[in-house]
Amino acid sequence: MSFCQNCGKELQDDWLNCPYCNQIESSSSNRKEFSKKISYGLGFTIIAITLLQFILVARDMELYHLKRDWGVILFLFGLPFSFGLAIVLNANMK
Repeated sequence: MSFCQNCGKELQDDWLNCPYCNQIESSSSNRKEFSKKISYGLGFTIIAITLLQFILVARDMELYHLKRDWGVILFLFGLPFSFGLAIVLNANMK
């Protein structure tokens, strides 16, 4: 359920305008779709940048340093990766 932006009364999802004040309801589905696209874009951008940085760092590190600093690497790259993944999954639930 949504509410009329003009009079504040509750509206059903299938109503195109408010029956109380005849205000044409702006499409909330368009706003939801735009928000979903922004969330997907932001989430996938964070994931892509994190993976690219991880690949560049892992390529430049020797195997010994990679094994020794694995906890730090997982923290530095896992945290933003999981943040990006959470944004994408949240957008999928909208």
